[in-house]
Amino acid sequence: MSQGYTIIELVIVVVISSLLLSVGYAQYRDFANRQEVQVARRQIDADLRHAQADALAGRKPAGCNGTLEGYAFEIIVAVGFPSPEYETYALCSDPAGVKLDVKTVSVLSILDLSPVPSVNPIIFRPFTYGTNLDVNLVSISIAHTMVAGASTSISVYRNGEIR
Repeated sequence: MSQGYTIIELVIVVVISSLLLSVGYAQYRDFANRQEVQVARRQIDADLRHAQADALAGRKPAGCNGTLEGYAFEIIVAVGFPSPEYETYALCSDPAGVKLDVKTVSVLSILDLSPVPSVNPIIFRPFTYGTNLDVNLVSISIAHTMVAGASTSISVYRNGEIR
């Protein structure tokens, strides 16, 4: 009598192992996609809060010779960009219309950013003057383009509150 495994037993082990690995990989991929959305949310939230704090403190960047008008958060929507981008920057009365202290951030190309309603840029005013919003709140949606349900949002209220 020989000892060992039959070919049928080996095939069954390989099939079961393959099934477990494929289910595990699919679960891991979904988890990784949801994490990409959450990482982008945390980065955008941090940048919004930084712009808000700079505006509330009245921090004038170098090159701002006039009155600080606020700090802006703007989503860049352009055809042909490999990935969505957003900017934070300061606005001053002198030089007028010039973006100062600009920070540009590219998010993953598989993510979609959109403010609802479409208010772009969101400007945080200095010294507790709130924002430039005409509506009570703007929701910035962050969605994974390839996975349904992998999305989140950040709310910015007229008074400057961020949630």
